[in-house]
Amino acid sequence: MAPEERRFTADEWRDIQGQYREQPKRGVRAMYPDPEAECELGPFVPSGGYRTPRAVEASSFTPHPHLIVWFASLSADDVSRLETLIALRPETVAWVSGKSPKELASMDGVVEFVSSSRTAAKVLMWVCGTTAAFIGGVIALTKGGFDLFKIIRGG
Repeated sequence: MAPEERRFTADEWRDIQGQYREQPKRGVRAMYPDPEAECELGPFVPSGGYRTPRAVEASSFTPHPHLIVWFASLSADDVSRLETLIALRPETVAWVSGKSPKELASMDGVVEFVSSSRTAAKVLMWVCGTTAAFIGGVIALTKGGFDLFKIIRGG
C-alpha cells in the first residue's frame, strides 16, 4: 500500500458517505428553505410533541414489535430458504400460489416418487453395468484362452 493511501474505518466511511449523499440536499435547502423549520407551534404543543417530516425521515427505522420477534426467531437455514423463495421466478411463484393444499401435497408425493425412482434407476444401472462388465470380461478372457471359472475353481 502506498504511503499516501489511507484506510478508513467503517464509521469514517459511513460519515463520508452520509456527507456525500447530503450535498445535493444542502443546496436545495439553501435555495428553498423549509417553512416548517421556522414555524412557531405555540405554547400548547410540548417540546418534542411534533416532528417535521424531515425529522421523521431522518430517524432510524424501527420495525413493529411482532416483526422484531419474527426476525429474532429466524435461523440461518430459515433465511437461506427465504432467499431461495425470493429468487424464484414470478411465474413460478404465481403457479404455486394458484395450487390448493391438496394439489401441493400430491405434488410432494410425485416429487418423492420421482427422486426415489431416480435413485433406484441409478442403482439398477450400476448393478447392470457391473454385471455386463463382468460377463464381457469373462467372454474376452475365454476368447483369449483363459478359463476364468477354471481358475476360480482352482483346477
